[in-house]
Amino acid sequence: MLVDVKMPGLSGIELQAILNGEPEKPPMIFTTSYRGERTRTAAMDGGALAFLGKPVEFDSLINYLEMALKP
Repeated sequence: MLVDVKMPGLSGIELQAILNGEPEKPPMIFTTSYRGERTRTAAMDGGALAFLGKPVEFDSLINYLEMALKP
């Protein structure tokens, strides 16, 4: 799942917390323009696969997407 940290109505971190309560949670890749270490730490400690700053480096995003899609 590719999510932004700042989204209308529900932040990416809030969505992650909800999904972490589910039996099967999707791999999450965060993107953000807000590169605060506190937010990055929260996402990664919550099990994020990656935390990418914007503008997102295309090759890096593709690599993480491929990792997320591997069985």
